[in-house]
Amino acid sequence: MPAPGTGVAHRKLSFHERPAATVAAAVQVESGTITGARITVGSVGARPVRAAAAADALVGRPTTDTPALAEAAALAAEVSDAVEDANGSVEYKQQLVRVLVERCVKAAVGEARAP
Repeated sequence: MPAPGTGVAHRKLSFHERPAATVAAAVQVESGTITGARITVGSVGARPVRAAAAADALVGRPTTDTPALAEAAALAAEVSDAVEDANGSVEYKQQLVRVLVERCVKAAVGEARAP
């Protein structure tokens, strides 16, 4: 079980039962500030990728910092190693990553705040 103040979330988008993009996020929150984060992106490239720079962009920021979340999402998309395939172009998959990172981190923050 995660430590108090920790939230974990996973989001995916699938076509025909095959994931086109998956994101997992874990955040630690203290007093409304993100004190730790991990973000992993999968299914857009040949292997899952840990988006360390994206997670680092969140640490020390308030949980309500929308620009920091957008920055983290963009960084995750950059390192996702997306490849074009039947599920879409590289650009399309990077956009999926951006959207899923934002949703996933928001959900993890919500879980971290829950009693």
